[in-house]
Amino acid sequence: MLKFKNYYYKYLGIYKSQSKKIILTKNRSIVINNLYQYPLIITKLNNNLLISISPKHKKYLLHSNFILSKNINLIFLYKILKKGLKEVNSSIDLMRIYTFENIEYIFDMNLVNTLNLKEKEKEKYFTIFKNKNFNKIILEKLWNRNIKNVLEKRFFYIEKNNEIVSYSYISDINFNGGNIIVYTKPKWRNMGFGKKVAQASVKWCIDNNILPIYRVSEKNNISIHIAKKIGLSYKKNEIVFKLKIISKLRE
Repeated sequence: MLKFKNYYYKYLGIYKSQSKKIILTKNRSIVINNLYQYPLIITKLNNNLLISISPKHKKYLLHSNFILSKNINLIFLYKILKKGLKEVNSSIDLMRIYTFENIEYIFDMNLVNTLNLKEKEKEKYFTIFKNKNFNKIILEKLWNRNIKNVLEKRFFYIEKNNEIVSYSYISDINFNGGNIIVYTKPKWRNMGFGKKVAQASVKWCIDNNILPIYRVSEKNNISIHIAKKIGLSYKKNEIVFKLKIISKLRE
């Protein structure tokens, strides 16, 4: 399996040994989970700040001299930038990155199902959105967005009373790293369901020689708890400027 360092360098746009502090890369234009782009990422490599940025968002380089001149703690820098970087359909977040390195971990797949193409499974998938008042057209669009995950058997769920209450899937595979998404409906939390479906996604990655990647907000204690429960290894903090891709579901 690919080592995290090799994955992370490619993710940032570093493809050979270099000492640049600013990396212009098209990687920052990749859409994550059909929802976001991360046009600007600030992280630390070898204890030095580094900026990975999309060429389409060079305007943010106006802040680079300030950022790079202050070789400070990422958490402190995040608090400063959060006050200044504001834009429509965007946000700035301090995120943790986890991966899986525990070769002795025993996966518990009890209660976990794999979504497939059968019509009854499709109807079951729609139960995820039962409180959203989506019409049939929107539901079909949501299904089609996940069709690749279904075809590759990388969408996992737990059901109760014929309703999907917890699920996890690998939303994207970039640079041989699989981006893991986990969600449990509030009513069904603290029952270990998130842990179980997350394990299934991790196992799928390992079985398919993909590096499991789990990104969570520093503020998301529930997701951090899941990462610890399934033995994920914390690797990095990074400041991420998130640009939300405007949804066309209702068109």
